[in-house]
Parts: sequence; C-alpha cells; structure tokens
Amino acid sequence: MVSCTNQSRREYCFVTSLVFGASGSLGSHLVQALLERKTPVLAVSRAQPKFSEHRVQWQCLERYEDFDPSGIAWTSAYLAFGVFSQHSLHETSVKQVVDAIDANLLSQILLVRRLVCDAQSSPQVRRDIIFIGSTSAYTGFAGSSVYCATKFALRGLVESLNAEWSESDIRFWLASMGSMDNTMGQSVKNVRVDELLSPLEVARDIVNATNRTTNAFQPEIMIRRRRISK
Repeated sequence: MVSCTNQSRREYCFVTSLVFGASGSLGSHLVQALLERKTPVLAVSRAQPKFSEHRVQWQCLERYEDFDPSGIAWTSAYLAFGVFSQHSLHETSVKQVVDAIDANLLSQILLVRRLVCDAQSSPQVRRDIIFIGSTSAYTGFAGSSVYCATKFALRGLVESLNAEWSESDIRFWLASMGSMDNTMGQSVKNVRVDELLSPLEVARDIVNATNRTTNAFQPEIMIRRRRISK
C-alpha cells in the first residue's frame, strides 16, 4: 500500500482503475468487485481505506478535484462520492445547499475535467468514467430536493459528455440505483429493510456493465430491486 505522503508516480504504473470515495460503502465494494476481476486499483479517499490486498494502492485527498492523473495508466474511473441529507428545503441552511451541490456535482465536474484533459492525449484508448446517480433523478422524494436536483443534473452531464467525446473511445456512464443496505439507505424514510439493495451486488453490476468488451454502449445503468411475490 502507498503512503499518503511521498507518493511516486512510478508506483502507479500498473493501475488500471481509479475509485474515488473508496472508503465509503459503495466505493469500498467497487474496489472489491474490481479485485474479483483481478484489476489493479488506486483507491482515492479522504481517509485511509482498509484494504490489505496488494493490488490496491491508495491516495488521501481532501478534495477529489485536486487529483492529478498525469503519469497514471488508468482506463476506468469510478466517482463514488457525495453527500446525502434529508431535510425540507426551508429547513436546509445555505451552507448545506452549497456543500451538497459542491460534493455531488461541482467537484465531480472538476475532477472529470482533469481526467479528460489527461485522456485527450490518447483519445483512441478506451477509458470509462462512471458517475454514481440515483433513482432520485427519475422520481423526486420529499425532503431531499437538493440531492435529487444534483442527481438529475448528472444525467444531463453524462449525455453532454458522451456527445462531446463521441469521436473518441472515452465513455461516460451513469449508474443509478435505489436505496442500498448501508447507513444512507437505512436512513431513508418509508423504505422497507428487505427492499434495500446489497452494495456488493450493486458494485458488481456496475463493474460488469462497464467492463464489457463490446461496441454496444448503453450509458445509463439502472439497478432496482425486483419485488418477488411470496
């Protein structure tokens, strides 16, 4: 594992997948799903992730948009970070609104700007950039208006980026899912525990979809729990 300090670019020469927000619930499971495919990973987080696997290197960053991809042989980047809160808009402070938009949208745009600037030197190398959306982008929920707005904005961002880079082999994905069985999902009101999605199963679905070796490309990945009648 790589220390938070004195990191050498040479140490990243075998990295193929970047996972941002790697210490979070979905981020850590994305790392696990990638390792199951024997994919070397650079895990980026604000706190040190708890990985003992030798194929995982890690880097600590306070702001993900400060990540420098130069010299790193990356082919996929998973943006598994953001914030969620349940408050009516009139109960939400201006700072909370700004922080949510910054974490869920602005910082992601700025990070991807860095990634595509790095990728444009070799536009015919396939690269996949995966945003984490939510079914909230399709159905708004009371008490999470700012969160829903940022997830809806990611849909437009992904569509626009795919249009901008249509002549390259860079693909932009939006993986949207329902509530997962983690701290965030368990805090959502009116959601039954037995309807929560497994974070590991969600991560595997995302990794499998974005690693298909085919020219067929469906940029939106929708993951819902199927209700099975008893």
